Amino acid sequence: MIPGTSYSPSKAFIAFAREFFEALAVEDYQAALNKFDVSTKKWSKKNLLSELKAVIGENSICSAKGFSQSASPVLEQTESGYMLEHRLPVQGKWIKAKAKIEFIKKPNSEYYSAVLRGFMP
Repeated sequence: MIPGTSYSPSKAFIAFAREFFEALAVEDYQAALNKFDVSTKKWSKKNLLSELKAVIGENSICSAKGFSQSASPVLEQTESGYMLEHRLPVQGKWIKAKAKIEFIKKPNSEYYSAVLRGFMP
């Protein structure tokens, strides 16, 4: 669960996605996957890498620290919370392929669970 705020949820959700990418960049797949709620879909290292390969080929996720180019994340409000589409960091830049992460608000709170919905080319 991650905290969100009603006045600026995008900041918390984008930071969450960047932490996910940093874990992928150092190939700490367990840490990356542990960030997500597994009640709707349980990801394994194998299917994570398979889905990533489908959108980034033989490349790998790199650290985005120090990037000056904008990732142009898109955050949309949904009935259950928010959906974030965030470009992936590969070979020192943000590429067109995106991660899709849903943030579902916990009832009567300002906390959200995060669900990795997959990757898009």
